[in-house]
This record gives sequence, structure tokens and C-alpha cells, in this order.
Amino acid sequence: MLSVIEHFFQNIIDKLRGKPDILALSEYLLILAGLVKIPKNTDTIILGSSHFRFGYLPQEHQYNISMASQDLYYSYQFYKKYAADVKNIVLSFSYFSPYHVLCKCKFADLAMVIKIVEGIDYQYPEAAKEKKLDKLEKECRKYILKSYKRKVALIPDNYIGNVISYKGYYEKPSEEFIETVRKTFKREHVQMQYLVKIIEETVENNQNLLIVCPPMSDDFISNFKEETDKNLSEMLRIVKDYPKVRVVNYFCDKDFSNADFEDMEHLSFSGAEKLTRKIQEELKKFN
Repeated sequence: MLSVIEHFFQNIIDKLRGKPDILALSEYLLILAGLVKIPKNTDTIILGSSHFRFGYLPQEHQYNISMASQDLYYSYQFYKKYAADVKNIVLSFSYFSPYHVLCKCKFADLAMVIKIVEGIDYQYPEAAKEKKLDKLEKECRKYILKSYKRKVALIPDNYIGNVISYKGYYEKPSEEFIETVRKTFKREHVQMQYLVKIIEETVENNQNLLIVCPPMSDDFISNFKEETDKNLSEMLRIVKDYPKVRVVNYFCDKDFSNADFEDMEHLSFSGAEKLTRKIQEELKKFN
């Protein structure tokens, strides 16, 4: 349920640019509010997009900073700010990781929320300006900060960064959605520099880095296996120079079927339980 404050900046965004995803904005504020209460005994930080927000259930001494449309630029920024001194980093690397840019996509409002709350600047300021994020920032700042502070007060001390509500059934993708995803593979690969930064800094900090390629549904695999394999191969070419870094690829893992998904690319609760168990076993191999 949205607060009165959130309805205020929903109206502002709708007036200035239209079509705000106010539920995503509200969830972002809750996720960011939780960061001020990351337990001091946390030894594992999880970074990534909604594939890990849905797909990973943080365990004891772990904290999940994954959020919708988090790109590698923001994964790196959150790593520097919250994870540079923990033992283990689990990083999601999905099909769109090489090219996805938050401040250029339809969820660009979320980059504005991160800037206001966390002080992290846009990766591409000019692109953000084209999205009218500068105007939105001025109009929404006080409302966003009020909502953020209220959410901080509501975060329990034992919070570990999971705020997902699962539908409980698989929603088959439309042909229109499949074509929309297909077009994204044509984008320029601008984000791999941040993968390199995360790798180099975790190695320098003597941390364990586990890069996870999350599973996708049978519908996704049947449409985009070739394109996704190319993107994952690009990542593997980079990682091969860093023997301490571990990579696990669940993209076509036969242990997952459509029954483990909510939609073409997001796991259901049962799928998340399955993926979490697999990742826990991989983390044990660092010891």
C-alpha cells in the first residue's frame, strides 16, 4: 500500500513525464532504507537485479541488495559503499548485464531515487536529463526523503533485505514481450568495465567473489539461448584471468522448469528456494 507521501510524488512524476512505476519506487525506498541497518555480522552481500531480488533468499549473516533493474554500474557503486569489507560477494550476471543501463531505461525514475537517497550520481547525466530526471529530482526530493525516513523507522533490526511478494503461478510471455526483449540484445555493451572493477577490487580486498548466471524459463531459453550464450561467453573471457573468482552458470540448468518461475525470467518462491540451496553449496567451496 502506498503512503500519502508516495501518492504526492506519483502525481508529480505523472505531471512532468508520465507513467511512473510508483510501486517500484516504493519498493526501492524500502530496500534503500534497509541498508542503514545491515547487521554488523553480515559476511555475504548479494548484488544484482530483480533476477536475484526474486531468485535469492538471503540466509543468516547474509544481506540482499538486489533490486529491480540494478545494472552493473549500480552493483559496483553498492559494492564500494556497503560490501568492500565483507567476506563473500555474490553477483548476478544475467543476459542483459553487458548492456543494461538503468538511467536510460523505462525505470529511470529509480536512478533518481538512488541519487537522492544514496548520493550516487547518474551513470550518464545527459541521458538522465533527457528523461527529465533533473526536474523530477527537484520536485520530488522532499517527498522521497520523507518517505525514505519513514521506511527507515519501520525496518526491523533483523532485516536481511528481502521484500518480495510472489504471485504463485507462471505467466506465459506474450509474443509482444518476447519481441521487446529480443530488441534489447542489439544494445551496445557498455557495462563490462564495472564487472572488471568489481572483480579487481574483490581480488585486491581478498574477498570471495561468486558470479552467478541465474536460471531462465524454458520459454526464455527457446527464444534467446544463442544471444545469451554470447553474452555469458564475454563475461567468461574476462573472468578467466582471475582464478580466485568462481562462476556458476544456471542459465540452462535442467533442475529448473517453468513451474519454478513466475514469468519468463523471474523465479517463483519454490524456484528461489532451489537456487538459494545451490548457491549456498557453491559458497561452501570457498572455505
